Amino acid sequence: MNALTFDTHEAAKTVEEAGFTKAQVEALVDVSRRTTGLPDTSDLVTKAHLSSEVSGLRAEIERAKVQVISIILGAMAAMTAIGAVLAKLIH
Repeated sequence: MNALTFDTHEAAKTVEEAGFTKAQVEALVDVSRRTTGLPDTSDLVTKAHLSSEVSGLRAEIERAKVQVISIILGAMAAMTAIGAVLAKLIH
C-alpha cells in the first residue's frame, strides 16, 4: 500500500523563504492539503509529547498502586485485630 504524504512543514518553510507572508503560507498549505485529499494532521502529537504523557500516566498508575496496597494492608491489619479480639472473647 502506497501512502501519499505531504510535508506541510517543509512546504511552508520553502514558500516562506521565497517571500510569502505567514498568512499566505498557511493558506497555500491548507489549499494544498485539501486538494490532495490528505487528512488534517494539525492535531497530531509528536513522539516526545506522547512519551511525556505516557510517563505521566505511568507515574499516576504507580501512585494508585501504592494507595491500593496501603488500603489492602490496612484492611488486613484491621481484620487481624478483629479476629484476635473475637478469639479472646470466645475463649
